Amino acid sequence: MIVRIVRLHFHEDQVSTFLEIFSGHRERIRHFPGCTRLELHRDPDHPSTFATISHWQSAADLENYRQSPLFKEVWGKVKPLFRLRSEAFTLEKVDEVL
Repeated sequence: MIVRIVRLHFHEDQVSTFLEIFSGHRERIRHFPGCTRLELHRDPDHPSTFATISHWQSAADLENYRQSPLFKEVWGKVKPLFRLRSEAFTLEKVDEVL
């Protein structure tokens, strides 16, 4: 299991635009081959900062998404809305405690 976390910092006046873009694409992202979960979180101390957390069956599945036309379409719409560069990292699940 691969988890991808991307922290996104938007201009305050672009938050609603981002939320519309995310809402319009989330089902397609969530149903991309290999994606098992997609979440959107907001930083409570910085309301124009969000994080996407996506779970992938494998690193290859994540890379296939990152090279896909869907990713390029979404990223092309979202990237101009940033006030700071996004931060992304990938983790591999080692253990789970419920």
